[in-house]
Amino acid sequence: MGFRIFAVEVRLENQDDMIAYGELEIDEQVIESVTSEWRSKFYQLETPEDIAGHVAYNMLNNNKHLSLLDGFATFPDSAARWLRYPVHNLTLYCEAREIKNG
Repeated sequence: MGFRIFAVEVRLENQDDMIAYGELEIDEQVIESVTSEWRSKFYQLETPEDIAGHVAYNMLNNNKHLSLLDGFATFPDSAARWLRYPVHNLTLYCEAREIKNG
């Protein structure tokens, strides 16, 4: 067994334009662990791409490592890692308003 590499395109919800690109390396054993029994307990991830997308989503949006994801606690965090972290190319505007003083 080895590692598989997935291209990850990051988009804003309900948007078509890609805002970032990354490459995620996942141990083949992680992919193979998603069986019918696993799906009955956790998520309906059918393809290796579904699994990689699920892992990437949680690593980016929830700041979780692999061992913290449902169904993958037995794997070391090194079984899924970014080879190329998806840095977004958005320019964000932030506005602050004071809600308490003192």
